[in-house]
Amino acid sequence: GCANLMPGSPFILERSVIVHPGATLNIINVTVSSEVIIQVQEGGTLNIISSTVSPFMQITVFGELNAMQSTFTTSSNQPFHFQGEWNVTFDECVFNLSDAAVPAIRGFRLNLQNQPTTLFQNCTFSYTGTPVTLMSVDGASLSIVGCTFDNVAGTGIIVNSVDEFTLVANEFVNVQGEPVQILGAGIRTIAENHGSNNFLNAIVLGHNGNITSAADTGLAILSSHSTFPFVIRGELNVPPFATLEISDNSILKFSIGGEITVNGILNAQSVVMTSNNSSLGGVTGGNGNPQPGDWTGILVVGLTTVSSPRARANLF
Repeated sequence: GCANLMPGSPFILERSVIVHPGATLNIINVTVSSEVIIQVQEGGTLNIISSTVSPFMQITVFGELNAMQSTFTTSSNQPFHFQGEWNVTFDECVFNLSDAAVPAIRGFRLNLQNQPTTLFQNCTFSYTGTPVTLMSVDGASLSIVGCTFDNVAGTGIIVNSVDEFTLVANEFVNVQGEPVQILGAGIRTIAENHGSNNFLNAIVLGHNGNITSAADTGLAILSSHSTFPFVIRGELNVPPFATLEISDNSILKFSIGGEITVNGILNAQSVVMTSNNSSLGGVTGGNGNPQPGDWTGILVVGLTTVSSPRARANLF
């Protein structure tokens, strides 16, 4: 069946709300400020449309959650937390987040599991308070497209382990930590992202030996803005049967130990690969004095293909 919460008589939500299999709960153009748990069971659907959520203590989704043109807020004593095995879409939503009472869920922490599909599209994020990670992602297929991260006290996004990751046409401004850290992911597309006045104006791939790779099969694309390059701190891997395409005019800057390992196909044209100590693409944490040996290089393994007719690779 279908239940609607719409403008009119006030609704008082206590304890928990369960959306059963085959049921739909629509929250439309209302303000919800009850500290409750909403659980969407497998086969159930929760739609939040043109509403203000301030806050739910927890939303557990095993079915579907669709949010459009809604605002989600937290305050210092009211944490906001999502969890579950979910298929989720946030479209044109605003997340105004601040310190939460429980350190483990400060900010907006995503724990995505079991191959869900999650899309943030044209959303705006801000976070004030103790510097922590605004968005942390594990074990999911995640797309962030056309979003703005503005005034974030801490790191913007940490991708720990994601099967397929897409990051396209996003803006990062005034992020006090690193805007994006991709520690482990199957990259599908990272392109057209830009930013300014951040702790680091770059997208970081890998850290302390972590492996970031193209998606297991098919085409993966990396494309950087001229002043928002990629910084490679670990191994960037191209798996067998996968193709990594690095678009024209992209800049990849490598820290010590940074490398690309090619087990599949690498296509790179008019691309700059250089040391993170280089000033190309802006200052990204290096010392401004690139030297031979600053990074490892490109390792081609087995029966692979590398095409780079106009690439410029400086091993310093």
